[in-house]
Amino acid sequence: MPIPIGQSTRRWPIVTFVFIAVNLSVFFLTSGKLRQERPQLAELKKHILTLAALHPELDMPPEAREFLSAFSARNPQKWNQLQSQELPSSDQWEEKIREIVNEGTLQDEMDSLSEKYLTLHTSAFSEKYTFEPSNPRLVAFVTTNFLHRSWLTLLLDCVFLALAGVVIENVWGRVTYTTFLLLAGAVSLQVHAWTNPGSIEPVLGASGMVAGLMGASVSGIPALKLPGTWFKVSAYGLLPLWALSEIFMIRRFSELSYSMHVGGFVFGVIAAVALRYADAERKPNRVAEAAPGAALPKVLEAEFLMDEGDLSMAERLLKEVLALDPKSTDALSALRQVYWRQNEVAAFQETTLRLCEAHVKSHDSAAAWRTFEEYLNSGAQDQPARLWLELSHAAEELQMYERAVAEYEKIAAAFPGTREAVMAQLRAARIYLKQLLRPELALKLYEAAYASPVPHLDWEQTIETGIREAKLALSVGASFGPRV
Repeated sequence: MPIPIGQSTRRWPIVTFVFIAVNLSVFFLTSGKLRQERPQLAELKKHILTLAALHPELDMPPEAREFLSAFSARNPQKWNQLQSQELPSSDQWEEKIREIVNEGTLQDEMDSLSEKYLTLHTSAFSEKYTFEPSNPRLVAFVTTNFLHRSWLTLLLDCVFLALAGVVIENVWGRVTYTTFLLLAGAVSLQVHAWTNPGSIEPVLGASGMVAGLMGASVSGIPALKLPGTWFKVSAYGLLPLWALSEIFMIRRFSELSYSMHVGGFVFGVIAAVALRYADAERKPNRVAEAAPGAALPKVLEAEFLMDEGDLSMAERLLKEVLALDPKSTDALSALRQVYWRQNEVAAFQETTLRLCEAHVKSHDSAAAWRTFEEYLNSGAQDQPARLWLELSHAAEELQMYERAVAEYEKIAAAFPGTREAVMAQLRAARIYLKQLLRPELALKLYEAAYASPVPHLDWEQTIETGIREAKLALSVGASFGPRV
């Protein structure tokens, strides 16, 4: 499954927008609390670890003892360093503690620290939802990806999430894409925990997800065109920019880890290759059985080839898609562009009609009518009566009543002596009577339908009712004088 990140997207990237919106909203709601809680917790944990390492005989409550045991088990080297009496003091508090020899005073200090820790441990938002390698909680593998330490990290994550995520979401689909993002974030955090097992510094941000997206991007077709714009950037050009931003952020925030980003990036590469391999192994008839949008990767690849000027290969790919799914609006729309660029007017018009029919089948009146107008503007006038009726009905649904009756009357004139002509007359008559309030024209069309030699017993009652209503409207109008 190649990732043609050279294409503008064809569907709204809802998941990407939701992830960005959630990150922004959560930052507004939690940034103040995190700024307040994180320094307090970090200092408390550091002091508890230092005091317990220097004086292991001191009593501690179970919660604080559990934290201490987890830290010493996961990072024995750091624990041994803390126990060393020769290690220089890191702050004034530690200098003061090293000078105290009274066990009662030391126990009072431990009790005070433990009490503060228990209060924050049970109530602090950051303790529940941020990822801490020394004490990884399952929920934090998800929640910490939506928490940020500053505006700078938030904006960088959102920018790269938008650049690399918008197109990949369209290629993989929303379920696969969402699963990938969550797994990329979790894997990068686990790699960080493996390489920093005893760290008590919480990890925040979506950089693991972004690293996964960058890995997935470079494993596919390396070009990205922003939706609705001319701007295109190579993934290989985006990668150095991302790497530089990550290096800058890692240098600025010591709790970040190179291994975290490497882990996310490698996971992204592996996942993209695995998905591509799975797609290559899929039998062709699986495309027709797949959910809507399953053929989108080939359509996007064809658009990439169109951008590169390889119209013949793009045409071949699109025809492969249409052989399996003749009603694919994505493929038909792209194939029209191919024919237009090749100046094959007849093929363009024929494909446009097929696209009109596909939009009608999907009940997309606006798209159906817009495509029909493009068909007419190309100089074509030869369309099947049944499809023409449906397209005129699309104009009616869009409340374009004048245009709808004009098309219905054209159908009646173009296909006289057919049931389609009678149906067109009845539909036009109904619009004249109900929407345009012109009962005289409605009566004329109802009477023409009644007099038609085409068998229409199934419409007899509708015609008779229409004639009565038109005559009644005319008589009521006459009693109030002529219309102005």
